[in-house]
Amino acid sequence: KTEIKSKHILKLDADLPSYDQQKLISAKLDELLGWKSQIEFEISKYKKSIFDLERIIYKKSYSGELTKNFRKNKNININDLIEKLKKNSKIENFLLKEGPYKIPSNWKWVKLSILIELTSGQHIFPEDQNKDNNGTPYLTGPSDFGEKFPIVSRWATKGKTYAIKNDILIGVKGSVGKLNYCNL
Repeated sequence: KTEIKSKHILKLDADLPSYDQQKLISAKLDELLGWKSQIEFEISKYKKSIFDLERIIYKKSYSGELTKNFRKNKNININDLIEKLKKNSKIENFLLKEGPYKIPSNWKWVKLSILIELTSGQHIFPEDQNKDNNGTPYLTGPSDFGEKFPIVSRWATKGKTYAIKNDILIGVKGSVGKLNYCNL
């Protein structure tokens, strides 16, 4: 038998530090744990600050505030750009008269479909999935999303749709709207 019983353990000799040494060890542990708590608190403050900063940057980028000087220096005229696009497509079908908030005067609200190609992921049957690195990485949802890039835990031998490097991945189940960049 490989079972360890208390009668076996109780027969063992143990060397304990003296009471004074135990007090010193305990005091040092308390000091280190205090530092650990302080460090964790500081890290949490910085994480929140970084999260808040990311939100501010996104908001400013969507409103045009981040590119204000660039547009002024480059003298970009949205109406000229629209005229160029009209020659190649039916952009007037994509222009919107107004949007949910005010944007710079040299910007226009357009339907997202003129700017991006949206491809929805497809469910893959369990028999076509594996965890053995066999096939193509298969992302099933937000559990596969890391801080910035996906963390692959499954592969598919019969894929239906594929992301390519630098695609923006958007979570549509679980954490709806969570973003990752495809680096695969």
